Amino acid sequence: MTIDYQQVTNVQVNYYEMDLESLFSTNPFVSSGSDGFSIVQPNKSERLQLPDSKRSHNFELPREYQSKNVLIEVIGGGKKRSLAVYSNELNTVVSERYGILTVRHNGDNRPLPATYVKIYALTDSGPQFYKDGYTDIRGKFDYASVSTSDIGSTLKFSILVMNETNGATVLEAPVPQQ
Repeated sequence: MTIDYQQVTNVQVNYYEMDLESLFSTNPFVSSGSDGFSIVQPNKSERLQLPDSKRSHNFELPREYQSKNVLIEVIGGGKKRSLAVYSNELNTVVSERYGILTVRHNGDNRPLPATYVKIYALTDSGPQFYKDGYTDIRGKFDYASVSTSDIGSTLKFSILVMNETNGATVLEAPVPQQ
């Protein structure tokens, strides 16, 4: 993670382990703003001393979180920033024009069939469950089509992708133009 700063000598870094499916189901658009974590105690906190000679600072994720889904919160200089880090070996590609998600293995680019996908739609009345299912043999999933006309009020989608052996991720996708 990179910290950009001016006139800040140290920051507090908080780590929150995430149960991704549970978190996604209660707050599918967490990546749009993660202030909800401020009511939970972090699993780990540490202070980082920042070098005087630079305007940004990179730091490694602690070993115990390198294979977990974690939200990182950095607090310093009167500001708070957060970033969700997902542990996975997934290469996810969204075809915005057609509303198709493709899931492949990040290492060898093979399709990942039978990967669970859960979709929430952000509408004027808030987030709503939209659909779920599994990728086909080509690793593809149609995230936008449903048998009703519900897409008309949708502003954007939040997509949970979970593969049993290759991890999970959350991404946002636009509504395909009709």
